[in-house]
Amino acid sequence: MLVGYLRGRPLSEGTGNREQGTGQSVKERCGRPPFFKKSVGFKKSVGAPRVGALRQRGSLKYMRGSAMSAEKPGRQHITVAGNIGVGKSTLVRLLAEELGWQPYYEIAEDHPYLNDYYGDRERWGFHSQIWFLAERHEQHQAIAEEDRPVCQDRSIYEDYEVFVKGLREQNILSERDFRTYQKLFFTLVRGIRPPTLMIYLRASVPALVERISGRARGYEQAIPPAYLHSLEQRYDAWLGSFTLCPVLTIETDSLDFANDSAARRAVLARVRQVSTDDTDVRPIPRPA
Repeated sequence: MLVGYLRGRPLSEGTGNREQGTGQSVKERCGRPPFFKKSVGFKKSVGAPRVGALRQRGSLKYMRGSAMSAEKPGRQHITVAGNIGVGKSTLVRLLAEELGWQPYYEIAEDHPYLNDYYGDRERWGFHSQIWFLAERHEQHQAIAEEDRPVCQDRSIYEDYEVFVKGLREQNILSERDFRTYQKLFFTLVRGIRPPTLMIYLRASVPALVERISGRARGYEQAIPPAYLHSLEQRYDAWLGSFTLCPVLTIETDSLDFANDSAARRAVLARVRQVSTDDTDVRPIPRPA
């Protein structure tokens, strides 16, 4: 069985190695999906892939007392989170094409600090992350004005919880720069509304390495497996305590929704189901 399950525990992805965006302005890039890459496909493996847990809505500590932007009532806003190479932009594209939702992709193409960052992470890490933070906040503001349901590649929370905290742990960001970023982040997130659903795509590190090797992104080819493993640990820790919205976890090692039509139908059906009823834990059939 391809199992859908909900985790109901209440609580609480940077280095610049991000999935490539379109390089357009917020309004221009809304409707332009990225290239559909076969490299996002997954190797078949023994055992049923699982579509995982939804946690109940709550509030993160930095959201208390927030004056959130007014979004359209009842409109779906789904964010796709996950490690480098896991298939986030592919899933966003599928949701946009199959469900008619408005896609928002991560922006990296027009990042003015990215090349400098890869040359000297300590020198340019703070600049790089501040640029991502500003872009992400602008994107969330544009999303708040949308009338259609929205699917988004990464969120502003992921930048801080996974990537910026990771840079601090590696001493790539100084304590002073980290605290400055943190203060600005907390200020900005108080003015935005969280998504209605977070989809967390997971994959084993060997699967991620294989997918990354098939992508035409030279700067990603030198990413060591140990770094992907560290990101995975930070993702699991963050989303294990995230309650701003339900979290649907999808294990993707044996779920090729990029190239397998049956797997695609199963994922789309599960997203439809969860987006309308986040307490439904019934299993769904294995793709035929």
